[in-house]
Amino acid sequence: AERFPLQGNLTAGVDTRLILALARAHAGSMTFMTRDSPSYNDSIDTSTAHQLAERFGLDLNVVVDIPASPDALESWQERTGSCIAGSVWRSIATWAQADPSRANLPGMAGEVARAKYSTRAVNVTSAEAVAPILALPSHRLLTEAAERWLDEVPAVSARVHLDLLYIEHRVGCWAAPTLYGNTSEVPSFWLLSHRDIMRRMLNLSVEHKQTDQLAIDVIGRCWPELLDVPFNTPFGPDAMALRRRGLRAGARSVIPYVARRLRAARR
Repeated sequence: AERFPLQGNLTAGVDTRLILALARAHAGSMTFMTRDSPSYNDSIDTSTAHQLAERFGLDLNVVVDIPASPDALESWQERTGSCIAGSVWRSIATWAQADPSRANLPGMAGEVARAKYSTRAVNVTSAEAVAPILALPSHRLLTEAAERWLDEVPAVSARVHLDLLYIEHRVGCWAAPTLYGNTSEVPSFWLLSHRDIMRRMLNLSVEHKQTDQLAIDVIGRCWPELLDVPFNTPFGPDAMALRRRGLRAGARSVIPYVARRLRAARR
């Protein structure tokens, strides 16, 4: 903070709230970003970010979606080794609206504290078991890749196997390469990506991971009032409108599925 002014993201999620709590001493001089888009989840983020900013006097900047140019998308793929696609890739122009003079405080690595696979009663002892956990199709090449990965995994408990699978193949495989994709000269400080913090997050009990208890405990200690605003839930004056939007979005996704099943049943 002495060398660079700071900025962070502000959403309805746990990790951005955790970073805000940890940076409480600097919050008054920080700026925060949230994304305004028509999607249901982004609408909850935007609404929650506005409420947090108003209540705690935060400087909030709402950015709008900007389509990335074909050249920018191709350049990103070159810098990241063509290993990242999806919404992270398509949103690069949107998040490029961040202040280039400020260092970023992203919430990356927070998911290690709630490694979702560790709650499953599955033993990752065979390559055939890996693909279903990752929601991947059964294919010879994927099975061979899983076998190579299992050969390198140390002989540890099934819970640690699941943690490593989640971290290496669902989190680290897309989060880390974004550092190569970003072209800003201002650094990003990943507060949670530290060896000691990682070790402590990995050693959490399954019960702690299921309830996001680590983040709740840290926020409660550093800035307990932040817990008055719920996570990832419509809240405040926009709650009813957001719930109706969620119901409409759910109906739009369900109706085509039901229609396909009915057509299949008639055949």
